[in-house]
Amino acid sequence: MSESKRHPRFRSLHGVTGAVVWALTGLIGGGASHLCAAQTSVGPVRQAAQASGQGLDTEAARVVHLLQRATFGARPEDVERVMDMGRDEWLDWQLDPGAIDDEALQTRIAERFPAALQSVPELLERYPPNQVVGSLRRIVQDSTASEAERTEAREVLRRSNPGQILQQLVGARLTRAAHSERQLEEMMTQFWFDHFNVDFRKNQLRWLVSDYESNAIRPNVFGSFYELLVATATHPAMLVYLDNAQSVAPQTIPVRGRSGANRLPDRVRERGLNENYARELLELHTLGVDGGYSQEDVTEVARAFTGWGISPPRFDRGRLRRMAGEGRSSVQEVLGLMEEASYEGAFQFRFRSRMHDPDEKLFMGRQVDGSTGMDDALAILQRLATHPSTARNVATQLVTRFVSDDPPAEMVRELEEVFLETDGDLGEVTRALFASEHFYASDTMRSKIKSPTTLISSALRATGAEVVNVRGLSQTLTALGEPPYLAEAPIGYPERSADWVSGGAMLNRMDFGQAFAEGQLRGIRIAAWPRLLGGLDSMSDPLASVARRLLPGAETDELVTAVREALAEEEPASPRETATRAVGLILGSPEFQRH
Repeated sequence: MSESKRHPRFRSLHGVTGAVVWALTGLIGGGASHLCAAQTSVGPVRQAAQASGQGLDTEAARVVHLLQRATFGARPEDVERVMDMGRDEWLDWQLDPGAIDDEALQTRIAERFPAALQSVPELLERYPPNQVVGSLRRIVQDSTASEAERTEAREVLRRSNPGQILQQLVGARLTRAAHSERQLEEMMTQFWFDHFNVDFRKNQLRWLVSDYESNAIRPNVFGSFYELLVATATHPAMLVYLDNAQSVAPQTIPVRGRSGANRLPDRVRERGLNENYARELLELHTLGVDGGYSQEDVTEVARAFTGWGISPPRFDRGRLRRMAGEGRSSVQEVLGLMEEASYEGAFQFRFRSRMHDPDEKLFMGRQVDGSTGMDDALAILQRLATHPSTARNVATQLVTRFVSDDPPAEMVRELEEVFLETDGDLGEVTRALFASEHFYASDTMRSKIKSPTTLISSALRATGAEVVNVRGLSQTLTALGEPPYLAEAPIGYPERSADWVSGGAMLNRMDFGQAFAEGQLRGIRIAAWPRLLGGLDSMSDPLASVARRLLPGAETDELVTAVREALAEEEPASPRETATRAVGLILGSPEFQRH
């Protein structure tokens, strides 16, 4: 964005030091909301805005605060709905996502981002592994091949590149955040995905992440914590990401030359006990770093999880070797192999009893019988799921993410008790989180900075924008530091909002707002502009109206003054341009960064 288009208030802070000051002291409130043309929709919003200087003492202000944290943006019609329903009733509704009709969303995702809904075998068939398409790369690099054949090989490689899966997953995630009626489910799906993070880039994960989110995370966010633990532990994505698929009991590995029914592949000889999953299970997923376990406990847990693996994809490996031995295959031969490959059952969980450590384990002072297959690992998961340290760790992470970077100890204890009393019922824990009086304390209002995904999702939700092509938004999320599904560390992306504050990130946030509103981001369609902005030229104060619609519950007088001064520097050509530029300035403003 050109320097001339920045508001003086923003331009003067365009250095790194200034941007940090802007981030820490210039954020004066506000949050994601909806740009709604109906003037009749701003009644409760006006009430909330008037109450914003008085803490959260009015019901309207509490409703806005709930929607800012439990959804990806509080639109005026959402405020109306919750005011009519009541906060408790709205939570009941959202905590039963299966009863909420979201068919329109599924249709939208199926049309635009089909890979996000496809099964693992379907993805493998559409985007085959390198063993199948590797011959095409040799054709591209073969100077003796005709140009037509090399061009055809390039095209097949382009169409079958599994990197396309990631773009479609990002598009589906943003579409769900912006348009799903099941807002709380989507919010908690992202939270628990971070808690049980996996990285799309590692090995086979590109074909597994979609299924992991759809079948291990989302269906369990309001179920029992034990069921969520089992779903993630047994999913091939986690088995690959934290290397548990490679972990076998050393004594089960046969020596060279051994024959008979118990013979194992030679490659197994290089493997042994892998403690990666066991360590993260205890440190991150359950007990926490100070949860009372020892290194010996990590080893014992790793022993319990030996033999957990995944089934490989099936295709004609002999034919692949013959094709490679012939030096070069034709494109048609490779296409034939792609059509013949069978992926049914590929990359599914498989317990390999011969690789399991059957001996007794001692975990945190208690014996665990290892002679009954997977039962020793499941018994450990059950113990972890109901342990007081797990309750404290989960409660602390939830309160940090949804309430305060400095989680109130009383609220953490409150959620701990609910967790333990309900045997880890995540629906009840989530209800307690958003119903607690601590959640509505005055110092929590607009006290957190939106994560990049929440920022972009709230802008989409506020304007009713459609994601048609995700490449532009993916680049923006990368620039802001939160590319979805690509967190490298097992801990996922930060829960503390202060971790998103940096000079470069804040400048990128300002640029995003203006680029979004002015149509500079490819793949975003704001078809609702005529309806949303129509009639603004006839209002007594259109800028104040736009600000109220984008920021329900926020005090916007100072922001409106700043935007008016910015527009005065370069007079817009029309009321429509005035409104569009105003929207961009608001979306990039300090007020919109908070929720």
